[in-house]
Formats: sequence, C-alpha cells, structure tokens
Amino acid sequence: MISLSQVQALEQKVEVAVAKILELQRENAVLKEKCSALEHQRSMLTTRVASFEDDQNKIEEGLINVLNRLNTIEDSVHAEESVVSEPASPEAEAAVTAPVSEPAVETPAVEEPAEEPVRDTFTEPAVQQEEPIESEPINGTFDIF
Repeated sequence: MISLSQVQALEQKVEVAVAKILELQRENAVLKEKCSALEHQRSMLTTRVASFEDDQNKIEEGLINVLNRLNTIEDSVHAEESVVSEPASPEAEAAVTAPVSEPAVETPAVEEPAEEPVRDTFTEPAVQQEEPIESEPINGTFDIF
C-alpha cells in the first residue's frame, strides 16, 4: 500500500512540476513576443534594403547616363578639334594658304558717335594696399591659413 509520506512526496513533486510549467509558459509568451517583434523588424529592414537597392540601381543608371553623355560631348569636341586643325584635302589646304588675287575693295569707315562713359557719383573709399602674400612653400609645405 501507499503510505501518507509517499502521497505527500508525490504531491510536492506535482506542485514543483506545475510551478515549472507555469514559469515555462510565461517564458514562452515572452519569447513569442520577442520573436514577433524581431520578425516585424526583419520585414521592415528587408523593405529598407530593397528600397536602398532600388535607389542604388537608379543612381548607377543615372551615373552611367551622365558618363555616356559626357563621353558623347567629349567625342564631339575632339571631332570638332580634328576637323578644325586638319584640312579635309590638299586642295583645301592650298585654297587656305593661296594668296587672294581679287582686288581689295575699300569700304568707307563709318564712325559711330563715341558714347560718353557713365560716371558714378559714388566714390570708393581708399583702401590701404597690403603687401602681396608669398605663394612660395615654406619648408616644402604651403600655409593655407
């Protein structure tokens, strides 16, 4: 048969087990709340990362477009420089360097009335001249302050 002491010992073990179960249930609820908060934070961060990646792609595309436009402008400038500096053909070069044999036509000079300069009534106060600042480096370094 079961004695009273055995029943009391069993009852104590059950009470300890019930207390442990309640403690673990509270801990589980706290952990579930933390997990929910972390899941929400993760989804927010995932959204931000996606936004940053999208913005980065747009920035990269914009920079590539700007660089392509600059290259196009640079190429056109170089093309214009080469056209201006190099004549198209030997005949064109001869035409440029050949003296003009047409008689010069004198055109009468038209004198335009000289405009009188506008004079301000304001006179600037005299400024004291300072000695020029040397731009020579001192001991191999420049003093910029």
